Amino acid sequence: MDVIASAPWYVWVFFFIGVYATAIQLLKMLSAFGSEMAAPHTSASRSEPGSPEFVEALANAMGAPMYRGGTARMLNNGDEFYPALMDAIRSARHSVHIMTYIWKKGVLSTQVLDALIDCARRGVEVRIMMDGIGSFFAPRKKIKELHEAGGQSAVFSPLIFREIIHIERRNHRRAFVIDGRIAYTGGITIADQWLGHAQDPHHWRDTMIEVTGPMARSLQSAFVSLWMNVKGEVLSGPAYYPPDEDPLPNPHVLHVGVASAPSTEVQPLLHFLWFTLYSAHKRILIANAYFTPDRHIRRVLREKARAGIDVQIMVPSKHTDNQLVRWSSHYFYQKYLEAGVRIYEYQPTMMHAKHMVIDGQWTVVGSANVDIRSVMMNQENVIGISDPVLAAEVERIFFEDVKQCKEITLEEWRKRPWWWHVREQLAVLFKVQY
Repeated sequence: MDVIASAPWYVWVFFFIGVYATAIQLLKMLSAFGSEMAAPHTSASRSEPGSPEFVEALANAMGAPMYRGGTARMLNNGDEFYPALMDAIRSARHSVHIMTYIWKKGVLSTQVLDALIDCARRGVEVRIMMDGIGSFFAPRKKIKELHEAGGQSAVFSPLIFREIIHIERRNHRRAFVIDGRIAYTGGITIADQWLGHAQDPHHWRDTMIEVTGPMARSLQSAFVSLWMNVKGEVLSGPAYYPPDEDPLPNPHVLHVGVASAPSTEVQPLLHFLWFTLYSAHKRILIANAYFTPDRHIRRVLREKARAGIDVQIMVPSKHTDNQLVRWSSHYFYQKYLEAGVRIYEYQPTMMHAKHMVIDGQWTVVGSANVDIRSVMMNQENVIGISDPVLAAEVERIFFEDVKQCKEITLEEWRKRPWWWHVREQLAVLFKVQY
């Protein structure tokens, strides 16, 4: 103790600097401190969502290209998605690229990896990108078999000491891309809880979108950009970005893809979501598993509801894998309800979907949750599609799910137990980490 007390002054200076820096880093990691940055609050554009003028304005604001053509269809639950994915993998001729947050050993993982190993053995380029936390329980031995067959894998931000300072930064993107021609994104990953059709509390409710043409190439870019940063391999050329068919299917379909990365200065996902919601004229339907948006999104939702626009939000009920997220979301329910927003909680099982549709014209699907973490800290990818046929299907899915929801009313919510208020206020302190 005498040695410590007699240490030179500069040792104490460095000691307290270290303590201060550590405290600030922990505060940034574990709370919303400094997380909510400036966002647009108005727009000169008054175009109808889904119109060419709207899509062009959004693309210009994002600094992203607007593409025309291709096909898109929604897939419900694992029963529809996994057979489509497996068929696409088995028919692959050149490349299979899979990027996903969660990859857990189990029945599904074995089936997918067996198909990928077969692909690699017949000369197809196979690359998979996982996250260091979300895929911590991936089957290492089976992935080694993939490597021996000629496939490759990468882990974003692995749990090793030199990466500890970035532990809060995660790769949450979903992009399953086959030959650059057919691709999938949405909420589903590689884990057994997505098997089936949400038939019980152990199997989740979710959706994916299957796209072709330019939309598939947008998802390919979401994979390629991160693969280059992690593995240093540049993938380019017609083998990965095949040219459009002639004539291009569905030339009236327009889309904008956004692949966002953590930044305190630029937040493309926040701006994309805000512009989408701000532009609504008639109806906003949102189904999202982790709904704790920042103040800009919360405000625009309330403003739209007060203006007479039909705003409906679907979130999980007690069947959730993260109660803290649910309690944090509860903190804002009363203000939504007072503004006229309708809130539904999906009852049968965990609802993990991530889609929204605006005015029956503009559909947004992808990996992102409507929360601060997705905007500020995660690698995410979403795709916005102008297609009234697709939008009608997403609306149909939404209202079918509403039949299995409990609607939260303002009168009921005001009568909730006092201790719900306490847990909401505690949970919301750390909303940036959810």
